[in-house]
Parts: sequence; structure tokens; C-alpha cells
Amino acid sequence: MPIQSSSIIFAFAGLVIMLVSLWAMYKCITLITPGNRALPAWSVWIALIPVIGFFWMLVVIYKIANSLHAENQQRINKIQRIEYGKVIGISSVIFSVIPLIFPQFNLTMMTLACIFWATYMVCICFQIKELKQSSKTI
Repeated sequence: MPIQSSSIIFAFAGLVIMLVSLWAMYKCITLITPGNRALPAWSVWIALIPVIGFFWMLVVIYKIANSLHAENQQRINKIQRIEYGKVIGISSVIFSVIPLIFPQFNLTMMTLACIFWATYMVCICFQIKELKQSSKTI
């Protein structure tokens, strides 16, 4: 069975989105003081390993939230939306795994996963902006 060109396009688009998302998460972690990081910044890229990536994303999302909480303890200008971002990020990963167990919910769950992931990326970008602004005021 030949591979359809639309499958290749979707796979390429998914890879690009994944790389941009991981870069944003990497950038967020690098802006956190090294003593407050719950995981090394390079470990974000482990999510590119097939199968392990799904589970590793849960760890990364959780650890970024913990790192941001630790950073908040030391900053005067508090970082907003940490808990909100953690819940949205974990939900997006869970929604993307559900179709593997229940294929009949594929379209619905993948749509929700995409919406939640986009929302999580907005939160991460907002936190990057706040980290950059507060580092300029120090």
C-alpha cells in the first residue's frame, strides 16, 4: 500500500509542531535559575524518543511547573498561570493517548488534545515572557 502524500505532510507538520513546542519548553527551563530547575534543560529533548515521549511529556510538564513554583519563591514579580498551565498540559497528553486505547474516540480526543496543547503553549510563551521581563528588572 503506497504512502499517501497527505500522510507525509501531516507527519512533517506534526514533527515541526513538536520541535517548536519542545524548543519553547527548553527556553522556559533555561530562563529559570539553575538552582530552581527540577530537571536539566536538555532533558526536554528526550520526548523525541518514540513511545517514551508520551510518558516523558507528563514528567516534563510537571517538572516545569515545579521549577516555576520554586522560581516564584525567590522572585518579587510572580509568574502567573503555573498551575493552570500544568493541568492543561497534562490533559493534552492524556487526550492524545486515549485514542490508542479507544480508537472510536480518535477524532474527538485528538481535537481536544490539539486545543489543550495549543493552550499550554500559550501559557509557556506567557511564562517565558514573564521570566524575561523579571530578569531585566533584577
